[in-house]
Amino acid sequence: MLHIREAPDNDSEPDSGLLPSDIELVKYKTPSTSILGRGIHKMVTLFRNLQEVTRNNDLHELAENSDGDDDDDAFLAGLRQEQVAAIKHDHAHDHRAFQILHCLIPGFDKTLGDFSNCEQLHAFFSMLEKSANDAWAHDTKELKVVVINFINKELKPIPLIDALDRSCLGLQNGHIGYLICPVDIDWEDEQIRD
Repeated sequence: MLHIREAPDNDSEPDSGLLPSDIELVKYKTPSTSILGRGIHKMVTLFRNLQEVTRNNDLHELAENSDGDDDDDAFLAGLRQEQVAAIKHDHAHDHRAFQILHCLIPGFDKTLGDFSNCEQLHAFFSMLEKSANDAWAHDTKELKVVVINFINKELKPIPLIDALDRSCLGLQNGHIGYLICPVDIDWEDEQIRD
């Protein structure tokens, strides 16, 4: 990836135009696959794996580009109308997710075409999903600290909750238990708390 940056203004030659020597080319390294995968759960899809998104995108495009032959919809034969509608909705959803994935990862289509076998493609998807899951875990860990700090500040429990001590988190802690208890259960009931 190349980025063109203009050189600083030179007061000695006003309006002289931009000369080739005034342009500095800066070459940025394309981010690694593991870095590119970090945004997948936030921007592309929360719960589907990338192979499923890609497969459903292909099926969606096949259906969109079909000439109306019955052979194209042979896999939908024998299904109820609601099931067919749900499948087509999933394919359209994954098509949109694939488009976002295409924008998120530069050269995604070319990368998919470069793999000579399914094992290489599976390894590529696995690497992206691993980095997406790592980012998800990191965000969850950070969120836990923020929530605990909020509880300590607003509810002022005695003693204060330590975000790193798992023994005082969850339902074991009265304040956290109150906050995560389902609304249809009375947390004030001592039998519920025990």
